[in-house]
Amino acid sequence: LARSAKDTRGLQKSFLPTTIYLTNLKSDRKMSPRQEPSILSSDKEMTTDTVRVDPKIVDLLLSHTNRPFTSLEFFPPKTPAGVTNLKARLQRFKDNVQPLFSDFTWGAGGSTSDTTLDIALAAHKMGHVSNMHLTCTNASLESILEGLKTAYDGGIRNIVALRGDPPKGQEEWTASDGGLTCALDLVKLIREHYNDKFCISVSGYPEGHPNAIVKLDDGFDIENGLTPTEKLRLSKNQKGEYFVCKDDDYKKEMAYLKSKIDAGADYIITQMFFDASVFKQFVSDCRSYGINCPIVPGIMCISSYGGFVRMTDFCKTRVPDDLATRINLVKDDADAVKQLGIDFGVEMVTELLNEESTGAGLHFYTLNQEFCTNSILDIIKDRMGVSLGENVETIFGLDGRITEKRECTDEAVAVEIQGWTLAGGQKVMAYLNRASYKKYAKVDDVGTIYGLRGKLNEKRQEGAIAAEIQGWTLAGGQKVMAYLNRDSYTKINDSVSTIFGLNGKILEHRSKGAVVAELQGWKLAGDQKVIAYLNSSSINQ
Repeated sequence: LARSAKDTRGLQKSFLPTTIYLTNLKSDRKMSPRQEPSILSSDKEMTTDTVRVDPKIVDLLLSHTNRPFTSLEFFPPKTPAGVTNLKARLQRFKDNVQPLFSDFTWGAGGSTSDTTLDIALAAHKMGHVSNMHLTCTNASLESILEGLKTAYDGGIRNIVALRGDPPKGQEEWTASDGGLTCALDLVKLIREHYNDKFCISVSGYPEGHPNAIVKLDDGFDIENGLTPTEKLRLSKNQKGEYFVCKDDDYKKEMAYLKSKIDAGADYIITQMFFDASVFKQFVSDCRSYGINCPIVPGIMCISSYGGFVRMTDFCKTRVPDDLATRINLVKDDADAVKQLGIDFGVEMVTELLNEESTGAGLHFYTLNQEFCTNSILDIIKDRMGVSLGENVETIFGLDGRITEKRECTDEAVAVEIQGWTLAGGQKVMAYLNRASYKKYAKVDDVGTIYGLRGKLNEKRQEGAIAAEIQGWTLAGGQKVMAYLNRDSYTKINDSVSTIFGLNGKILEHRSKGAVVAELQGWKLAGDQKVIAYLNSSSINQ
């Protein structure tokens, strides 16, 4: 850990070894020493010269505890031309995004099972770690076992175990004769026939499963009739009807999720959500129920108004008032809706990445499209990696500055530990793999109506915040805190109107209320964006 050309006896603290695989994010499944989490420990005894075997995703997740990652989901197209186009996209995603793993759905009612197998195996051959969905809908035991065998023989080692949606045109879900009845049965079946040869993921529902969400009566007293946690899950559809998963039903949902993990599932991928607070509460609830496996947040890309409304109404998904207002303002402008999808996606994934308890993963429901996902990732790319000179947090509780990015696996770096020197004045250097350090969470930068900059300290109800005013201290050295409602501050990516009659997106706050803003709807001849430097009198929030 420490290197000195002369002497290391002056090092005043002893440290743990730097190769750390297990930290606070762990799997609930019991693992033998041979199954130690490592991307190198996946079914090596089954590898042949002709079939490459995928690593288990749970091992990849455990080795990425401090490392932001991206994973993707795709659905099987209905036409041969669509399948060909998707395979081309998969190659581009592999080259440009390098996802940790890629999901392939089974299709409503099991209608696309053969296509799912074909695409999952093709993606595996491209170098994707394929995570194949498998459902109980319209499936006999024989067909499920045959699908598992085909995937296994092809080198796939990761399965998403789901009950599945009812076939098209059928309101209620029913089991096939002699078939399975739920995802729990499927998890048990896989473990019975394949022991630990497959990594299994299951779905989690931060707002409750749609079947557990009930419609509130007209005139229901929401303010006094719901608990705080029920209000957090409250949703409203386009007709103005309210829906919620009541606390008693939510507890049953959590108990069922725990049973899936106890039966052998390795980790959870969540249903889509549009309120990061709901996901954070779900993670907290899982931990309180003893569900300690990795939980990967499902991020739905907003690409069209009609699709957004259909999805959120069908799943009874909560849409925050701010997002509902923003999307309704641009619903008739297809390009503006796509841009909003990117802007909102950046805001939400940034909040998730800033929250240590939620882990480091971003699982994008791509809808087989590239633009939205790629645009979001392009904007947050500085959050997904580290650069020379950047300060990082280490697992030893010490800060460090990156001085070298090493040419080896696992993004190892040389880090100069801050605040420590050896007896001879030498710097203390640490050589860390990617599991042993993490980026600092970015503190949200805000501008205030007082012309002073602030750093977000706490989020409150209805958009209010507590902000630490920058550049000011009280006589006793205390920080100056301001408690601001939503009309009293601006944040990065906020839209503002300018004296030029054009809207702008805030890129940077400067002193005395000035901002740097990207003007919307304008580009220069070379496709460059138009940037305006505006004083406080030139903008309106």
